[in-house]
Amino acid sequence: MASPQRMSPMRLLNVLGGYCLSMMVMRVRKATAYLDTNLTVKVTFVGKPDRRQRKAGEFRLTVGRPNYAERKFIKQCIAAGETFPLKKVQLRHQPANKKK
Repeated sequence: MASPQRMSPMRLLNVLGGYCLSMMVMRVRKATAYLDTNLTVKVTFVGKPDRRQRKAGEFRLTVGRPNYAERKFIKQCIAAGETFPLKKVQLRHQPANKKK
């Protein structure tokens, strides 16, 4: 995937739309794509998932520098010999419900 500066706006929207759709289907809370060592794209589900929701849900898009945990992950990838942009998107799932 090319960097957002070189990518056309429609292609970027198609990629981000695919992330949002997969997040709704797989109950993923956060998807992070590492485009460069200093550039990440994150799509985060806002709110709690609920079957009674009438709307599809809200998503927050963040494009920018990686935070502390992401920088640590990037250092581990570089040490392992991975090349950027990373081909796989890092997914974080919704926490499991506590059993009563």
